[in-house]
Amino acid sequence: MDEELELFREDVDEQLGFMENALISMQESSENEDDLGALFRAMHTIKGTAGMFNFTDVVSFAHVAESLLSEVRDGKLALSENMIDIFFKSQDHMQVLVTLALASKGLDTSTQATNDELLATLKSMMPDAKIVDAGAKAEEIADENSSENTLWHISFRLKAHFFSTGMDVINILSFFDLLGSIENKLFIEHNIPQIDSLNPTEAYLGYEILFLTDATYAEIEEIFEFILDDISLEIFKADDDVMLEALLNTQEGLKQKLLNAKFSNLINSRSEVKEETLKADTLSEVVEENEAKEVKEVKKKLFTSSRLK
Repeated sequence: MDEELELFREDVDEQLGFMENALISMQESSENEDDLGALFRAMHTIKGTAGMFNFTDVVSFAHVAESLLSEVRDGKLALSENMIDIFFKSQDHMQVLVTLALASKGLDTSTQATNDELLATLKSMMPDAKIVDAGAKAEEIADENSSENTLWHISFRLKAHFFSTGMDVINILSFFDLLGSIENKLFIEHNIPQIDSLNPTEAYLGYEILFLTDATYAEIEEIFEFILDDISLEIFKADDDVMLEALLNTQEGLKQKLLNAKFSNLINSRSEVKEETLKADTLSEVVEENEAKEVKEVKKKLFTSSRLK
């Protein structure tokens, strides 16, 4: 097991210990804010770190358990003895899920059955208000962003100190697969300075993403919850021309890069676009040529930097 996975295992063991202590405390006395907070943070942390390694079984299960805990913490549900018992079982089950994930094994028949049963129980404990009847009151609790798939534009840049957080942005991006599908993605590297000014410990990169999902703004933002202080982030609906123009005005050269990468929201927006840029017979050639140049330039800078160490 490599060092990063070993650190992950140790962290999970610690968080599961926090969960057990909090559950025992609430079982012996009563529900209290400190124990609830510790229980929620432990589940939340396990979900986040598991997501960094793309352990989807762990992430999916922890997400449901965390959602129920969030309802309890917000005072929408009372923590019953039955619920405490289910969280004890969930704690044990998460240990099994982590062990299988670290061994690169899928869920066997028995574990899958336990997983499905616990998930069904956790979901059944959610407040009745979450269950939408087919009647007239549906719009009272429906979120306008979650009723149907929406195309979102997500733009983020890593702040200079990002690498010091120990976070891996590629693994964080894997959370997108749990909520929807990435329709287009552009790697932004033009902020990398010349070699004489480059600091290999600082981050200069970023992404532009078109994301199709029925998730809400808040749920999309939650993907970045562990690094919100370490990136600059913009999230807006892809058909919002005002937000798109504001983004383009703050990023020199971004408009052309998005055009070259066929970002449909830019092409379809009211933004002024030179006609020749959009010609279908030359667009694909421009994309390939620019991507090749960008990759070559990044490799050249990073290779030269490593040779200078």
